[in-house]
Amino acid sequence: MTPAQFRAVLAHEFGHLGHHHGRFSGWIYRTRTVWSRLLEELRARDHWGSVLFTKFLDWYAPFFNAYSFVLARAQEYEADRQAARLVGPHAIKDALASLQVIAHLMDELYWPALNRRTITNPTPPASHLDELITVLQRATPHDSIQKWMHEAMQQTTDYADTHPALADRLAALDQLPEKPNAPEPPADFPHLRGPHEATAANYYLDAHATATREALDRSWAESVADEWRQKHEEMAAARARCQALSDKSATVGLSVDELWEYACQMEALESDRAALPLLQQLLIKAPTHAAANLAVGRLLLAQDDQSGLLYLEKALAADREAVIPACQLASGYLERQGNHKESMRYRVKAQRQRQQLLDAEAERSTIKPGDSFEPHGLAAAVIEGIAGQLASKPDVQTAYLVRKKVQALTGIPCYALVIIPHRAWYELDAEGSNQALLEKLRTTLTLPGNTYILIADQLMKHRWINTLKSIPQSAILHTHTATS
Repeated sequence: MTPAQFRAVLAHEFGHLGHHHGRFSGWIYRTRTVWSRLLEELRARDHWGSVLFTKFLDWYAPFFNAYSFVLARAQEYEADRQAARLVGPHAIKDALASLQVIAHLMDELYWPALNRRTITNPTPPASHLDELITVLQRATPHDSIQKWMHEAMQQTTDYADTHPALADRLAALDQLPEKPNAPEPPADFPHLRGPHEATAANYYLDAHATATREALDRSWAESVADEWRQKHEEMAAARARCQALSDKSATVGLSVDELWEYACQMEALESDRAALPLLQQLLIKAPTHAAANLAVGRLLLAQDDQSGLLYLEKALAADREAVIPACQLASGYLERQGNHKESMRYRVKAQRQRQQLLDAEAERSTIKPGDSFEPHGLAAAVIEGIAGQLASKPDVQTAYLVRKKVQALTGIPCYALVIIPHRAWYELDAEGSNQALLEKLRTTLTLPGNTYILIADQLMKHRWINTLKSIPQSAILHTHTATS
């Protein structure tokens, strides 16, 4: 950035320090963290309080989020106004717009190239900041800048955004008077620093700039060394696997699963253009493959090819798990094109799916004897496998398996595996023993998807047994060891 742009950014951040913005943001973060940790702890212990807490959270969280997001956006506008008082509205507008262009440059030219170096280099580069500076100093085509700015200006502020969209922030700054005696703004907007123009780093750090950059390079290289090495090993294995799949493709051909694997590996190793033909070949064999349709849609939209929307529609029709990512991709593309009406349609669809998932999670978060149950409906071989695993656990006396009747996402089963443990009457820490047993079963049992394990304590034992005995085929294990 230029020194003037950096001053504008710094003025904005100082604006947050006024009016207790920093204190409020910290309170919001701490409050969310406390709630999420408390709920996670209650659910992990299958505590009765989670029922009350979930109901409270379902009622209050939407209000909390709505108000906190609105207040967070208001803080950004206020910080912009404070910055404009110090450096002038045009300076902060130029800084905000320049950041958009710089982010695009990094996303399109720098980060992909850096990530691809994990393929050939086992260690991270020693001077990645110098390389980043080189990328940013290259002359950027005017058409690219205008395209990125057009896309950024088409984005609208979503209700869940903590920062307003660029267009809204610039419009708000347009209403403010220019600072007296402000320098004449550059003709180009945004103003990208020229190759002979001083950077903010060199201007402010002067002789310390090089040493600071080198220290940051060392710190970054050390922090990513392990992750980089692991990625390099994964890429080496991927190269070998791609070669094997290529050889097989040239002789006997590839299955649908192999084509999917080949396409994913090629995108990671080469590029999206290398993956696209493989994905299209896969869809000839399996037209309703949700993940492949989602991937093709994503890759085509990244190339500004509107036909990608058709593939996203196929993906969300084939698999409910593809609904939210497909809608996010479609909405983002349409926003960039300025088609806000169609974008909103996808956002609404994604929100409905999120709400369904939240309802399903709330319904499955607690399972108690008073719920409605039905036979599990699983194959005998599956039940024999579960019973065989449980029989080797000396702490398990009896086990029941049922299916909870649910209202949300009824096509996804909710199985309850209720364990009656071996416990002597004189055991003092029954709760601790039950928790230890639950953790052991969670980590050692192989169960059907969406199976919840519950340990019935002494207070709930008889209620559970009375409920479960009325469900046909619910008892899958019973040992005859005597207990007190």
